[in-house]
Amino acid sequence: RPPLGKLSAFATFMWSVPRLADTDRLDLFHAPTVHPRASWPPLPRRIQCPLVVTLHDLIPLTYYSKPPHRMPLRSRLFYRWNLRAAAAADLVITVSEASRREILRVLSIDESRVRTIYNGVGLPQQTRSEAPGRLLGADQPYVLYVGSFEPRKNLLRLIRAYSRAVRDGLRYHLVVVADPASGQTAEVESELASSGLEQRIHFLHGVSEQDLWNAYAHADLFVFPSLAEGFGLPPLEAMAAGTPVIASGIPALREVLGEAAHFVDPHSDDELAAALLELAEDRARRNQLAEAGLSQASRYTWRDCAEKTLASYEEVIRERLPSDRAETPVREGAVVK
Repeated sequence: RPPLGKLSAFATFMWSVPRLADTDRLDLFHAPTVHPRASWPPLPRRIQCPLVVTLHDLIPLTYYSKPPHRMPLRSRLFYRWNLRAAAAADLVITVSEASRREILRVLSIDESRVRTIYNGVGLPQQTRSEAPGRLLGADQPYVLYVGSFEPRKNLLRLIRAYSRAVRDGLRYHLVVVADPASGQTAEVESELASSGLEQRIHFLHGVSEQDLWNAYAHADLFVFPSLAEGFGLPPLEAMAAGTPVIASGIPALREVLGEAAHFVDPHSDDELAAALLELAEDRARRNQLAEAGLSQASRYTWRDCAEKTLASYEEVIRERLPSDRAETPVREGAVVK
């Protein structure tokens, strides 16, 4: 790795990785994401072995290319440059049909080279009944949000809608699990201060995986009002923990969550507040959503994701490599345990 500071990753993937891939006679190179920042690893160029790229979504190009949340020009140019390399790969893997449609609409790439392989969801470390006591104590029901402070995650609107629901009688607290360094916090902090609900809105970060599953398991509702997603893992995790989900009705979330979520317009404070109140008062509907969510989450496993990825590797290798090398499959133990 060349000692070039912020350019080290760039230099490594532009020059060292292609050279080493050729020296070690790699059968295939998989780049698991496409970065928008020049200080992060770019897709390797001039690599001789087959290249597979996972392109989760085009959110940096679609959502963050427009005001008021536009990325810096340097990041936009770097991302577009990276996307050109992705479009030239032997295979592009994405995580939903919604993302696939967007990729085919925006990029110049043959549809046969873009494949949907869904993410999986981990299973909770304990069932809902086995999880430790409530996050806020036995007498404090709460709505849970897990995400970030990124503008597209719509946390600012959630706090406004929650405040409105509290004024209309909602008794639940709101728990927000988000890293303070994960986006713009100033607007959220300002909205929190003006709401007067500092004692009812709780911000957590740095929680362990076990504590996160505990938070999912004991939430009365999970809410995910995101404006742009390629897949949407947190609401699926909430479903796996047996918690009813309110989610924005954007294409990727409707696809992944199916009929097991209560969908709302993520641009409407009123609709989000009404959903919180409606489900808080309707235990039967919450139970129905929780049961449907468990079934929906069970459809997405990391083993299935890994096996389909492995099969894609072998298909690309058969198409690109000489027959004497392509006859030997990728070692299964490298991917599937």
